[in-house]
Amino acid sequence: MFVLTADGQNLSGVSETINLTVNQASPAQNTNNYLSALTVNNGTLTPAFNKNTMNYNVTVENSVTSITLGATKEITSSGFVANYGARTVNLNVGTNPIDIKVQAENGDIRTYTITVTRLSGDTQDTNNYLSALSTNKGTLTPAFNKNTTSYTATVENNVTSIDVLATKEVTSSGFVANYGPRTVNLNVGNNTIDVKVQAENGDIKTYTIAVTRQSAEDNNTNTNNNNTNTNTNTNSNTNNNNSNTNSNTNSNTNNTTDNTVKGDNLPATGIKTALIPLALCGVIAYISYKRYIKYKGI
Repeated sequence: MFVLTADGQNLSGVSETINLTVNQASPAQNTNNYLSALTVNNGTLTPAFNKNTMNYNVTVENSVTSITLGATKEITSSGFVANYGARTVNLNVGTNPIDIKVQAENGDIRTYTITVTRLSGDTQDTNNYLSALSTNKGTLTPAFNKNTTSYTATVENNVTSIDVLATKEVTSSGFVANYGPRTVNLNVGNNTIDVKVQAENGDIKTYTIAVTRQSAEDNNTNTNNNNTNTNTNTNSNTNNNNSNTNSNTNSNTNNTTDNTVKGDNLPATGIKTALIPLALCGVIAYISYKRYIKYKGI
């Protein structure tokens, strides 16, 4: 019971009973309404998931008619708004905005939005690359790379045609008429050969091979160079053989002379030359001797 007073004085003859209800304050509620993960079963989220990023994009092929969203709350006390949690959503052709709504314990709601684009059925492939390119004569320079579109090759004068071999990277592309794999006649000198690949959407990529067919003079020059090398090697070997033969012959002759004429240092040819005057002197001496005997009457 409370007693009413005014300025510290009891109010004479007045009394009143007052009933008071006191409510205890509720504990503070959690405000966390974040996701810890967000995924899709087709396509790729762009940008990559971050709990502070609210908007994402995904592109899927026309054949994808639905998409499944995966979503994980950061804390267990939060919850998904009805019909806005992890789920499977049917897709229309074009853009499909899909919301994920997370409600904190205190009632605050955070919305993550994924815009899924389903491509139309008439979307066409843009691939117009080759996976291989070669020729049956000469060698492509540089080596083939699908991103390199210019090449060179050199062939001999007697090569009058060349086979160009090419393989598309995808089956949906095609070769422009008269610009696919084929046999091409070659003129002497430069020959430009184009291979053109057309993508399904119509885009064309051109690979070019510049083939040089050598002239007959070029071939003769190469042949003469080869002959020069051959003759040089042959003459060198022949001279070496002659040197060896002469060396061996002279050595054998000298050895024979040394054995026959002891103590004489003259070569064999010198000895023969020296014997001729000696023989003449003997003849002259003999004739003189005969005349002397006749003169004396002996």
